[in-house]
Amino acid sequence: TLCCTLGSTLTQGDSVEDIDVYGDSEEVLMSHPVAINAHRMSKAVKLQDAVSTCRYILFKTWKTFNEARESCLKLEMPLTLRRSGSMATVKNEVENRDMVILLKTAFGVKRVNGKYYRDNWVWLGLRKIYNNEVVLPKNMRGEKSFNASEWQWLDGSTPTYWRWQNKMPDQDKRKGYPGYQNYVALGKDGRWDDTFETMKMPYACNYCGKYIVLAKHVSWTTARDLCESYGLTMAKINSKRRQ
Repeated sequence: TLCCTLGSTLTQGDSVEDIDVYGDSEEVLMSHPVAINAHRMSKAVKLQDAVSTCRYILFKTWKTFNEARESCLKLEMPLTLRRSGSMATVKNEVENRDMVILLKTAFGVKRVNGKYYRDNWVWLGLRKIYNNEVVLPKNMRGEKSFNASEWQWLDGSTPTYWRWQNKMPDQDKRKGYPGYQNYVALGKDGRWDDTFETMKMPYACNYCGKYIVLAKHVSWTTARDLCESYGLTMAKINSKRRQ
C-alpha cells in the first residue's frame, strides 16, 4: 500500500486562494492547482463520466438527490482500498472553491442554457430535516433567517459553513414537484440553492481527502514512479495535523 497526494487539496492561507475561481475566465481557472490536478487525475481514475481530485469525484450523469446518495454509497472507489463513498460535504471556503473548479472543469467555465440548466449545478449531500414541510413566509426566507440546526449533512453533521445565493433558502413548493425545496445544489458561481429531491443533475461524492491510499503493495521506488505516472506525488506528512 502507498500514499499519493495532490497539491490541489488546499489549506487555508495558501496564496492560490487569491485566484478568482468564481469568475468566468477559463485561463484564470485552469491555472489553479485544483484544475491542473483534476486533469492529471483523469489518467489515474479513468472514469469517462467523471472528474476528480483527491477530495471529490464529480459525476456528469444526472440523478435525483436520492439516486445520487445511493450511487455514492455503492461507489467502488478507483485506485484506493476504500469500497464505498458518500455524497459530497462542503464544510469550508476551500472545499467550496474545489467543488466549483471541478464543476467548471466538467462543464465549462461559463453557464450554459440559462442559470438553472442542470449542467450548471451539482448536488451536495445536504438536506433540511426539521421544519421542512411548510412554505416559509417571505420574511423567513434567505440567509438572514437560515437556521443551520434544521439542516444536516448526510454524514450526520450540522453545517457550519454555507454560501447561499440571494434570497435562498426559500423552501418553496411548486405544482408538479412532490415535497418542498429541502435539498442543496451548488452552482458555477459557488452559491448554493435549495431545490426538490426529484430534480436531476450532476452529483459529487467524497473521495479520499488529502491522500489516496492505493491498493498495491510495492517498493518505495516503484511507489514514487507510480504516483508520478498519475501526475501525483508521494505523500508528505509535515505536521501532526496531517497524520
